[in-house]
Amino acid sequence: MLASNRDDHGKNHGFLYENQQWRLGPAYDLTFTSPQMLPERGMSIAGERKSAGRTELLKLAETQALDRRQANAIIDETCAGIARWREFAGQAGVPVLKAVEVERLLTRSLGPQLDMNP
Repeated sequence: MLASNRDDHGKNHGFLYENQQWRLGPAYDLTFTSPQMLPERGMSIAGERKSAGRTELLKLAETQALDRRQANAIIDETCAGIARWREFAGQAGVPVLKAVEVERLLTRSLGPQLDMNP
């Protein structure tokens, strides 16, 4: 959600069964979507579709009995990873112009939560 995946739905996860134990599998089908292309999310977050942010994520965390400090730490860690977008894009071979375009949209959508130049 923080990285502007607006085509989100509850089917982007699964479970793996190994050694007679179930565990959460890696997320998949997570892609950046420009807010201009898809202005609303596929799923609402705490009732918000267009401009969900930290407030809505913290409301959701509360409904799932996740400690507020832990939820804030996860959000901060995610924002820190997103702030390194240009570095990761370079490692993945994303063309510079596309990386800059995505960075601009990420910065606009996350606003003050994200410092793209830490």
